[in-house]
Amino acid sequence: MHGHAADEEDSEETYDLCENCGKYGTVIGCPSCGEEIKYTFVPKNFCEDCCDDLFDFDPEGCLQNWGDCPRVEHIQLARIKKIAGEANFKKSREVPEFFLNSEKTLAVGGYDADPKKLSKGRMLPVDVFYEGTQYDFARIGKKKYAYSKALIDQALNILKKVGEEETENMVMSESGSLVIQGNLASSIIAHVEIEWPYSSEQRDFLEKVRTGYAIFEENVKKEIRLIELTELKLDWSKLDPNQFEDLCCAVLCSFDSISNCVKTGATGDEGRDIKATEKVETFTGVELRKWVVQCKHHPNGSVGRKDIDDLRTLHTRFKFDVYCVMTSGTFSPSAMRLLEEYEKEGFTIKYMNKQFLEDRFRKIPTLLKQFPKLSE
Repeated sequence: MHGHAADEEDSEETYDLCENCGKYGTVIGCPSCGEEIKYTFVPKNFCEDCCDDLFDFDPEGCLQNWGDCPRVEHIQLARIKKIAGEANFKKSREVPEFFLNSEKTLAVGGYDADPKKLSKGRMLPVDVFYEGTQYDFARIGKKKYAYSKALIDQALNILKKVGEEETENMVMSESGSLVIQGNLASSIIAHVEIEWPYSSEQRDFLEKVRTGYAIFEENVKKEIRLIELTELKLDWSKLDPNQFEDLCCAVLCSFDSISNCVKTGATGDEGRDIKATEKVETFTGVELRKWVVQCKHHPNGSVGRKDIDDLRTLHTRFKFDVYCVMTSGTFSPSAMRLLEEYEKEGFTIKYMNKQFLEDRFRKIPTLLKQFPKLSE
């Protein structure tokens, strides 16, 4: 509906024709396009269409003047609904002011959305925020929380599209959810169990230290003990493929969030060596994620592109939520590129190389005692 059809109660805000298009009656004096003459604010008069176009062109500029413009918060909310729909977000049943992703681990809302209604606790400022490769971490006092970096990036991208360039990180005191708060809009990310993210980031960081690329990452050094650089003298070739699968099961079960690890048989059950269950914290409570795990025993070798099964076919057969590949060797660049391609298609992928497994042994020495052949 254009400005020339505005209700009578809005007539006092209606000016002449739009100074931008000259077609429709104006509904507002736009503070974002005003001029200052001897400290007097003189707005330009816009119709609804041009007002919407201006927000699309310069959402940040509109947000800077939201206190003087009664339409900004409503325009922003309309854009959030549109972006959420394009990303297949659904309106929350419990808190309809928020839109949730399919996993219910990321939410976004406008001016009328209160994070405290969706996630438990009080909003506390973050003491320290650490940025990792796959996960980011927040510390509140002595408590530490981990969050998917992909979800944080997605949340920030949505907020940026609706003008929220400057944001503040907060953590909900009870649920541990991360709130990214803008002027009007906000996003909330559910935390994940910290053990897996810590091990993953530790592996990446220690590898950078070994190659000399992490020398300036002081914020991460304070969190990861460099004493763990001590090399383990393990001979992975002493394990046969079946024993390596046993080891993979033991490593997975060492994470509190993973349970029901079961080997599927000598044949690998047509692309699946292990099945497992992961507990994931969502905005509606704890949910279970189905894992499919493939074990690639390549001592002193690497997993190649041909070693990775077609995940589309695998998913059709097993309907998994997470695909995990574990190896006693490394991942070749071609294999990593293929896994990244699958991630872009929406697959959730976890992978552990020999370094990851050895770092886990350092953290939990009792694991290594279960496989004495490795250190003989």
